[in-house]
Amino acid sequence: MDKKKDKNCLQNIGHFHDIVGEYDRGLDYYKQTLAMQLYQSCEDTETFLGDLYQLIKNLKKRKVEFGPMKTQDSAFILLNEIMNFRIRILGENEDHPHIAMIIGSMGDLCEDTQLFVKMVYYKLTVTKLELSSGSTEILDRLFQYIEKLYSIYEQTNDYDNALQCLKRKLLFEMQHYPSHHINIVRTLARMGFLYRKIANNSYMAFKCFSQALTLYKIVEREDDTQDMEDNLTEQVMCELMNMRNSIS
Repeated sequence: MDKKKDKNCLQNIGHFHDIVGEYDRGLDYYKQTLAMQLYQSCEDTETFLGDLYQLIKNLKKRKVEFGPMKTQDSAFILLNEIMNFRIRILGENEDHPHIAMIIGSMGDLCEDTQLFVKMVYYKLTVTKLELSSGSTEILDRLFQYIEKLYSIYEQTNDYDNALQCLKRKLLFEMQHYPSHHINIVRTLARMGFLYRKIANNSYMAFKCFSQALTLYKIVEREDDTQDMEDNLTEQVMCELMNMRNSIS
């Protein structure tokens, strides 16, 4: 019996059921394929688990359910299988960036009504990715999850923690980018706008906008528009006026 052909056959049948909208039957065939692959190469199993998780995530967006089990629950089970596989079979430690990104994916699966749970997953993801931020790919992932965490804090008007997110991002940008990188300019400007939302912080807003403006003048950029420079200049003048008014 050719196990590889059997596996491919089962996978093709599962894909057919997906196409015609029979998602629960499709999942059954995918699970049979998974059971076969667990005894084959680690790489094949890892790839399959990732593909299967992506399927579940896409189905979640379309509000599809597998019988009595919700799509979200199915996806969490698959992610746990992937995580256990990477730790036990591949020997990755719990702080490995792959484990961090699986935890981040768990946060991505949470509904918008589960902000606190989503926040916990994102905080753990950021903490783990900070330990392995040497490569460009990991650094990009770290910034993505800092942004997601920042978005939750801003959405809930927790500006102090939102500011801490931007400070963490700025720290890593300054460590890994040239000192006059455009992303540093953008982060400083965002910090300025955030300080403006926090009472009695006109000086810090002014300081961030001023630093952003100074850096922007020496940044290498593809376009030569003045929009950003004009806007930063306007924000600096605005904060100067705010500080003057607070003194008078």
